[in-house]
Amino acid sequence: MKTVLIAVAAFVFVVGCSCKDSAKEDASVKEGEKTQEPQYAEQTFSPDHAGVRGVVIATTATETNPKLTLRVDRVLGYGSGAPAIAETSEIEVFVPKVTFDANRDAIESSQNDESALVFTLRGESGGVGSSGSRWVATEISAGNQQ
Repeated sequence: MKTVLIAVAAFVFVVGCSCKDSAKEDASVKEGEKTQEPQYAEQTFSPDHAGVRGVVIATTATETNPKLTLRVDRVLGYGSGAPAIAETSEIEVFVPKVTFDANRDAIESSQNDESALVFTLRGESGGVGSSGSRWVATEISAGNQQ
């Protein structure tokens, strides 16, 4: 009788240990799956600034005030006081002429083949008679950067 009880206790111990190891393996696999997604470093932005990764949907290139319509794929972060931006939303972004000219090829490529770009944006209040705020691009870089 004692032998049977010891055998049962040993069996339960072995099964319990193997289940615990299996759960640890499952957890490590899930952690590994998470790391396969693109990882974006925690970024800090100046007050009233935000970082987004997105695709250029449309361009209005005037001589003095180029404007882009972006589809936001990912919000990379905000500075204090920056208005919220919803992922998957479309936003209008004004681009200083110098910044637009320096990034013209990347902007055209993004619009043509939907390649993503990373934008650092500054929020500005809309002024008298306008609602909300507007975004101005302060930096534009390739989408594979963070």
